Formats: sequence, C-alpha cells, structure tokens
Amino acid sequence: RVLVFCVVACCPKGGSRYPRVGGDAVYQPTPLKMRPLRGLTGILAALVVSVAFAEVHRPRDGRRLPHHSDHEFVPKLRTLAEQHPGHILNHIIIKVKESDARTHHETANLIASRAGAGRVRRVFRHGGKHEPKHEAAGLHRWYKAEVHETAFASRKAHATIDSLERVLNHSEAVGMVEHIEAAFAIRAIGSTATAGNNHKNYNGNGDGKGGVRRRAASSSTPNDPYYTDGDQAHYDAVGIDQAWGITAGDSSVIVQVIDSGIDEDHPDLQINKWVNTGETDCSDGVDNDNNGYIDDCYGYNHADDSTSLLGDGSHGTHCAGTIAADSDNGLGVAGVAGGMDGVAGASLMVSTVFGNDDTAGFEDALVYGADNGAHISSNSWGYTSKDVFSDSTQEAIDYAADAGVIVVFAAGNDASTGNWYPGPDPDPTLGTLGPTSAT
Repeated sequence: RVLVFCVVACCPKGGSRYPRVGGDAVYQPTPLKMRPLRGLTGILAALVVSVAFAEVHRPRDGRRLPHHSDHEFVPKLRTLAEQHPGHILNHIIIKVKESDARTHHETANLIASRAGAGRVRRVFRHGGKHEPKHEAAGLHRWYKAEVHETAFASRKAHATIDSLERVLNHSEAVGMVEHIEAAFAIRAIGSTATAGNNHKNYNGNGDGKGGVRRRAASSSTPNDPYYTDGDQAHYDAVGIDQAWGITAGDSSVIVQVIDSGIDEDHPDLQINKWVNTGETDCSDGVDNDNNGYIDDCYGYNHADDSTSLLGDGSHGTHCAGTIAADSDNGLGVAGVAGGMDGVAGASLMVSTVFGNDDTAGFEDALVYGADNGAHISSNSWGYTSKDVFSDSTQEAIDYAADAGVIVVFAAGNDASTGNWYPGPDPDPTLGTLGPTSAT
C-alpha cells in the first residue's frame, strides 16, 4: 500500500523549566510557545513522500511480561506490585474465547465472577458501521473487569493479581480465556513550557523577546513571531527550512493526536482541523455517520466519553501545535506541517485520553483513528514501568497499522535504556521518536 505522510514533530521537554512532581509532568495551560531544543521528546521530519508498505503483522515474540500460561507470569507481577504498587490498576483485562454456549459478554461475566471481580464492560466500544471489521480483528472479545473497591483499597495492586490468580487456578474459567492480563498505568511523555502565560505575542502587545536572534524573512519560511524571532530554534535540527521548500503540509493528510486534547479556542489552532463531514450536526445528539460516536465533528474525548476535546492540561495542545499550528498567519508559533502562503496545513484529528475525569480510551483512540481516515497517529504516552505492555493495546496498534496508519510513539525523555513500551515495538510501520539535542 502507498501512503502519503507529512512532517510531524513531537513535544519538547525543557529540563528544570518545566514543573515536575514525582518525576511526572504537571501540565498548565499555556500559549503554544515552543522552547529552544534542549531535550526534545523527538522529531519525525519526513517530507511529503510516498512510502510503500508490505502487509505487516507484528511478531508475538514474548519480549514483554510472559504470557499468562507461563510460570513466571504471576511472580513477575508480584515483584512489580511490590516495587511500584501504583503501576498496576484496579481491573483485569480479558480476551474471551469464541463459544457456542454463551455470548461473549456472558462469558466475560462468568470469568469475572470466578475472579471475584465486579462490573464487566468491553475494552473496545461498539464500532457502528465499522463493527464487522472490529469483529474480524477480534476486538469485540476484549473485556475489562473491575476489582472490588474494598479489596483494592486494602491490597492495592496485589488485589488485581489475586483476581488474575483466581482465574488461572480455576479450570473452567481459564478454559474460556484466550488472554488475561493486569491493567497497567500509563503516563504522558514530555511536558509543556510554563513561560508566557499571557497572549501578548498573539494580541500585538510586544514580543518580549529581548536579545533572541531574528530570522531573515524568506518566501519559504512562515512569518509567525516565535519562529522568526528564533524561539523555535529546535526546528533547525531537522533542516525544516529545506523541508518547507518542498511542502509545508497538506490538508488531505490527517494526523491524529492521541493525548490530552486541545484548547479548542486557541488562536493558533483554528484552521488546520480535521472535520468529520459525516456528522451533519455537531450538537443533535445523533451518530449521523454511524461510526459509533455521537457528534464527533473534530475528534473525540475517549477518556471522558465526551465531545469536549480539552482534557487534563496543555500537553496535547502543545503537541498539536508542534505538528500543525496555523502557520504563516503572523501569530504565535509555526507548526511543522502548518501550511504557508494561505494554504492550509495537515488536518489535526483530536483523540483525548488524558481526560478531566479519567485517563482511559487508548485502545479506542487508536481504532478510531484507523476507522476515520487518519494517516498518522501521534502518541506521546507510554507505560509507567518498563517491560510491560497490554495485548489489548497491541491489537489496537495492529488494527491501525493494518489499516495503513503510521503509528508513532515517543521513546521518552529520561535517558533510560529500558524497554518502555509501546515505543520499542520493532514493526516497521511504527516510528519511535527519541530525544534530539542541538546547541
């Protein structure tokens, strides 16, 4: 298959200038100000080119935690629970086997009862018109079951592992299971700048740049003040001026950003929006295009099950702005693929997984992008422990890659040599972005 893709960049991390608590970023709403590069999460800078892909299926090579049938499965989870109890969540994830005797939901409920777990729900929501494809990929057989609140309150991660062990030790229940695993915590990778908490660079009240060098005007470079004043010097590391000489983005290229959503009112994120033309009315409470989502005109908040796209913090806004902020408009920053000379840039599809009420929906988001035409899926997130990964997430990535989506994950900013999934996946349809530095 041949896929045309655009220049994409991920988000910078600026060392001590970004507030951190316990090693994780604290996100604060800010303008789309990109800091000079001193530890970039990563930049994938590819000109709009044609890339041929063979049909690829990811190998199941046992490189992560062992399969549940392996004798090391539970002991390794126990070790993780002792070292990092907050890295295992309060539910188990099950892929049920096909059965003629009962429905998938009935099977999942029976397994959950044997596990001593509570409410059961699907991992992947019903896909509307896309459901036959989901069923062909086996996505409809994935369920999650909540560990009882009282048990989790007293035993934390061990309560989740207790539920797994009950299933593995129950001959009837384990015979219904194709795969079972604990749910692992996920974090955003990177941070956003806290400087510039006003819009003076957008409303004309001075540039506040001091002695920062200015770029010479050029017909092939945008006029956005943060770029022309040299405050996006990290773009030099990938030769962005040469890339813009070929293309500055194309609205026919859809880039999905799976993150904390975007500030929908941001003045630099008004043009380069993906629009779901199948939703004929954005507020009628009807799934007009039968894609499984109601009123998803510009994307969806999978974490909070909402069409309000701004989730917890500004990390997603920052990433979306790096990829395709409205460029050459005399405001704020230049996006890598934000357009130029009045021509729109790449179209941003927003999938919110770090929500205001929950952190969830990663699998659904990957599938949503594939079902709704994304060419590239940008993912600045990963697990909080190395060497752990969810097979339900793996199947979502497989589904997207098999649909022709280039799935890009951040490698991290912490100079660690461990396998921090999903970044280390060896499949050639995946890109992994690591830190780049420039002086």
